[in-house]
Amino acid sequence: MEKKLFNCIRKGNTDKQLIVFPYLGGSANTLMGMMQAIKDPEVEIWAANPPGHIGSEISLEQDMDALTDMYCSELKDIVKPECYLFGYSMGGNIIYFISQKWEQKEMNPDWLKGLIISASGPPCIMYHTRNSELPSNALIDKLMKYKALPDEVLECDDVMEMLLPIFRADYRVIETGAEIEISKKLDIDHYLIWGDSDPSLPVEDLGKWSQYFDKSGTVLPIRDGEHMFVHRVPDKVAEYVENIFAGAYRSEDDF
Repeated sequence: MEKKLFNCIRKGNTDKQLIVFPYLGGSANTLMGMMQAIKDPEVEIWAANPPGHIGSEISLEQDMDALTDMYCSELKDIVKPECYLFGYSMGGNIIYFISQKWEQKEMNPDWLKGLIISASGPPCIMYHTRNSELPSNALIDKLMKYKALPDEVLECDDVMEMLLPIFRADYRVIETGAEIEISKKLDIDHYLIWGDSDPSLPVEDLGKWSQYFDKSGTVLPIRDGEHMFVHRVPDKVAEYVENIFAGAYRSEDDF
């Protein structure tokens, strides 16, 4: 079966597997620096190629439930017995909702070992927001605050005309996710990689993830990290990921 929503970045020689979901507007190559910084050859790495984004021939999707259904349909043929999902910013919300559907979509629950939620606030902080409907100038101003795009891209009208529908669709995905009623808390290991200087994610928002899980998460801080720290210190993020695979943050009771 041809994989249209996921690219295999690197094959591994064991059951260890990392599946990466990018931030708003991103593509399968967006977090390449971090993925390449993971040196453990045993870890197989896949990256999501969001529909309608650069490199995708599928139409844009604007609904969280529909999008995660699409992802799950391909994940069933990809996942290995030691799988971790990594989501950056918007990707953190995506992996949460995929995890909610994991068993429902007939994927082996024992194969999902944990979630790595990076620079991502919980769905509830986007409740009643309508960033997807902002005028173009206001939407560009919001994007500038995240420092996700170079100034030359933001100032190029032709490029932004192509990218703005993608950003609007992604914001709408997050907004529809915030409206989904959560029926049960997830009982799964989860790790919150957090930039301690991220103006878009104050620590009180990080703490709101607790209402979505049965157990406490492990907070892994990035010193002086702003929202896009993954591009400034990809090696540090990769180090955290490798430590998670090695079980460095589990208590003795977990073994």
